[in-house]
Amino acid sequence: MRSCDGRTRTPQELGLPGGVSYQAAACPICAREPHTWTRTHALADVDELIRERTEQARLNVVRRLGWDAIPSNAYQATVIGDAVTLHGAGEGHGMGLCQRGAVGLARQGEAWQAILQRYFPGATIQVAATN
Repeated sequence: MRSCDGRTRTPQELGLPGGVSYQAAACPICAREPHTWTRTHALADVDELIRERTEQARLNVVRRLGWDAIPSNAYQATVIGDAVTLHGAGEGHGMGLCQRGAVGLARQGEAWQAILQRYFPGATIQVAATN
């Protein structure tokens, strides 16, 4: 289940092109108990990621090293010699709905409308009629 690090990101924060109007949102579930991770890689394998810190750079690296190599964009990097240790939180791009947060809020009794409003602030919810 994908998660944020306590706050979702905007496309601009992730270095993604405009056109998508996601806003950042606080996630109380992940803020209280984030899913944390640590990975160590050779500097040569992740140098693009250290230079750019964008979702595109992360995707380029994980395509080469595997999807679990850098689980999210929320990390701190420590370079020692030719190695980089990443300490991070969350899993996924961190934009839009946090799955772990939404499930946690639903288990606490929050209505689906309130959950969607939390992760997509300012959006209008329309329920389509079914035939």
